[in-house]
Amino acid sequence: MRKKGFISIYVLFLLLILSLSLTFLYEQNKNDYDFSVDFYDKKQAIYASESVLNLANKNFDSFRDQTIKEIKDYYYSYIVKRMDKGKIDVKKTYKISYDNKTYEPKFVYIEKDKIIRLISQAKIGNCKAESRMDYQLKPKFDFNSKKTIFYDFREDLNFKSNNLKEETDHIDLETKGEKFYKINGDFTVKNLEEDKEDTSDEKENDQETKDEKVAKYEGILYINGDLTLETELDFKGLLIVNGQIKVLEKDENNNPTLKVDGQFIGNSKDKPDFLDFTYNKESFKYILDIDNLFDTELISKKVY
Repeated sequence: MRKKGFISIYVLFLLLILSLSLTFLYEQNKNDYDFSVDFYDKKQAIYASESVLNLANKNFDSFRDQTIKEIKDYYYSYIVKRMDKGKIDVKKTYKISYDNKTYEPKFVYIEKDKIIRLISQAKIGNCKAESRMDYQLKPKFDFNSKKTIFYDFREDLNFKSNNLKEETDHIDLETKGEKFYKINGDFTVKNLEEDKEDTSDEKENDQETKDEKVAKYEGILYINGDLTLETELDFKGLLIVNGQIKVLEKDENNNPTLKVDGQFIGNSKDKPDFLDFTYNKESFKYILDIDNLFDTELISKKVY
């Protein structure tokens, strides 16, 4: 009896071990299978989120333009119209079909970091994935400066609303009102007295003589070359010079200066001693009209 009882206990012990082993193997296989499925779903979710991200990125230009418009409107309201500072809150969600499913990637503008972020999310099974693209939005120069602005002219500046009339060497400096010119080459501000016939025997006073020597301009003047002064230029608005500024003739009777009431953009950080500059916020509307005022650069692409 003892022997039979011992054998029964032994058999039961073996069966228990076998049962535990089978249970362990089953759970291990199940876990391996679940892990394999989750791993596959995660890879599929990552692939889907990246694919949707790339499809949505085709809308980047339109969102960038929308964001830049919001930024310009913001600065125009605050600086030109003197309205209270608000907040730039720009976001856009798109519906995109991919692999028989509808996704909703979104663009957001992060004002603090000056970043446009594209976000795409996907869920496959129990797994989620998120893909992001970050674009840095950088102005070409410090356009909000109250000092003269330096720009390296690596790219031409284009205006959106104020279409500049392109000339080579001549513009009308006598007609009053706003003017919008672009000079492709060097430009000389000539002494106006040389082109006028003196119809009076005497000038009434020295001030009138001085006034006749002063050339005046209001609006936008973009010179892709050197600016040479034969006489004083009284400028109001936005003056852009991609070259040197110099005086052709200078003596005790003719001491030309360049007076700018508005904003000046040049390719040198050195300010000429004959440049009399006064910042005027009204000229800021001309700067905000520059179409390609910002550069965009892809700085990161991440998957979570």
